[in-house]
Order: sequence, then structure tokens, then C-alpha cells
Amino acid sequence: MCQQVMAIEYDRSGHVLYRCARSCGKHTADASQVQAGLLWHYRGRSLGEHYGLPDEEIVDDMFASLQLAWIRDGDIYTARFR
Repeated sequence: MCQQVMAIEYDRSGHVLYRCARSCGKHTADASQVQAGLLWHYRGRSLGEHYGLPDEEIVDDMFASLQLAWIRDGDIYTARFR
């Protein structure tokens, strides 16, 4: 991957996807793939607290605590894990 910030877009059928910044624009990921990856990182950071819980129970807390998205110039941006 090019390591650029990914913005949320919609494909032709209306499904959410992420695409890297316009200077590259070649990399995309389905929203469910992005969420699964973020959940994997989040569970790793707080294993004892979230072990065994279904994704649906932690996804809202994950986005809130990791501050994974922000809006700038009308676009939604997501943070990268280091």
C-alpha cells in the first residue's frame, strides 16, 4: 500500500469503500475489510477487556476511543495504525 490516508467513497452500486488519496488513488478496500482490520488491532490493544465479545458490542467503542475518522474539506479521513 502507498500508506496514504484513505477516504470513504461509494462505488457504482452504492456500497461504501475506502480509497487512498487522490495523488495515488489505486488502492481500495471494502468497508467491512477495513472494519475487520481495525477490530483486530483494537482487540490486540485491549485483549483482556474485549476478549470473547462479539464485534457488534465493541465496534462503537472502538471508533470512539481510537478516533479513527475526521472530516476535512468535506471529505472523511481515517487514521492509520503505526
